[in-house]
Amino acid sequence: MNRNLDSVLARFAFDQPFFATLIAMTDLVETSAFYTLATDGLRIYYNPEFTEKLTADELMGVLAHELMHIVYLHCDNSRRKGRDSQVWNAAGDFAINQELKGWGFKLPAGCLCMPKKFGGKTTETIYDELIEIQMKCQCQDKLISACGDDAREAEGRVITAAAKNPGRVPGDLDRWIKRIKESRVPWERLLRKFLSDATRREEESFLPPNRRHLWDGRYQPSVRTGRGGRIVAAIDTSGSINQKNLDAFATELGGLVDIVDEVHVVSCDAKVQAETTLKGFKSEIMKLNFKGGGGTDFRPVFDAVAKKKPPPDALVYLTDGLGRFPKTAPRFPVLWCLTGPAEIPWGRGILLP
Repeated sequence: MNRNLDSVLARFAFDQPFFATLIAMTDLVETSAFYTLATDGLRIYYNPEFTEKLTADELMGVLAHELMHIVYLHCDNSRRKGRDSQVWNAAGDFAINQELKGWGFKLPAGCLCMPKKFGGKTTETIYDELIEIQMKCQCQDKLISACGDDAREAEGRVITAAAKNPGRVPGDLDRWIKRIKESRVPWERLLRKFLSDATRREEESFLPPNRRHLWDGRYQPSVRTGRGGRIVAAIDTSGSINQKNLDAFATELGGLVDIVDEVHVVSCDAKVQAETTLKGFKSEIMKLNFKGGGGTDFRPVFDAVAKKKPPPDALVYLTDGLGRFPKTAPRFPVLWCLTGPAEIPWGRGILLP
């Protein structure tokens, strides 16, 4: 690449072992097809005329930038979901660069950085804001779309790099990578475990007494573990959920009747459209007439649930994850059943097929 490459790779190994492992699995391709750099999630393309002008610190920064695009799956069509490619790239640059600067990386002049306006926001949220204010941005790099086996291979490399460097993944990347890893586990298993843990109850009773203390004449209550609880199932009806998603979600919830006593179903797009409570159900949720089709706002659901006493044991939200989140997480656990890759500010997320 240039005379600084060897020293930069050595610095990655000492200072950023996660990035060092990931870049070792990433082909570095010299080309004049791009003005600066580009990535397709498996390779990083670079123009030597551009990289030779960079200092060693700047070269380390731009390589880390491309690796961050790979980590966040910005090239994956299933995450971009048909969004304008240039605006999507700009949104990704804003999200990435503020993190890199916070970790001490140096970037060349002209990089997109707006930490005060976009600090801590997801790529999807930044994209929506860029579209809303019609802000035109010029990216220095290029994202090449990937799908199918290439996208899954990129996921695997990110997971492998994290596994080889436990406790050494910077910032919030560790949480994001754990979500990628969980997305490869059958979502039904993750849903059942989440609800099983959320509705698990321990009760004390003297019938029978605790046998551990009978030998010395003391009668103490025994602890019994039981099941049963109240959950809220929220359905995003903004148009992002198709019938196949809904059927799979409803069928799996219906199969959890052994650990859930009551399910309060809420349909919502930009506002709550309908509510109903189901008890001891199998697949009745599929017969409900969901209304909606507007924009996506998650806040009305949480506002409505906050008014209910007692609060639910858990809330499960079926959505694509693209909408307005409440600023703070509720006190009960929340599971987001996502129809595509998305960043969520709190709670747990699982990816439906």
